[in-house]
Amino acid sequence: MNTKTLNLLLILWIFFFITNCKSKYYLSSSFNPLNSVTNYYPQAKRVDCYFLGETTNFEYEKIGFVEVYSSPNLPQNNLICNLKYEAWKNGADAVIA
Repeated sequence: MNTKTLNLLLILWIFFFITNCKSKYYLSSSFNPLNSVTNYYPQAKRVDCYFLGETTNFEYEKIGFVEVYSSPNLPQNNLICNLKYEAWKNGADAVIA
């Protein structure tokens, strides 16, 4: 093989390697407070999740909305962990859908 062919193969291999090493998952989240007044809630030790159909037998105050976006092939456990983290970071002790 000549030098041009080897260089071309090397460039193609590098391109293939870079394009296949990109993350196949993406995950982002956001918190939107309900009011413009910044309340500094203490961070809870844990965040519980209550989904549709589950009842809550306690009173609670809504402080905002948490949204999580991801690629379709991301495991559901990662979504829930990110949802809890975003809620915890903003002072919530529960996520109620």
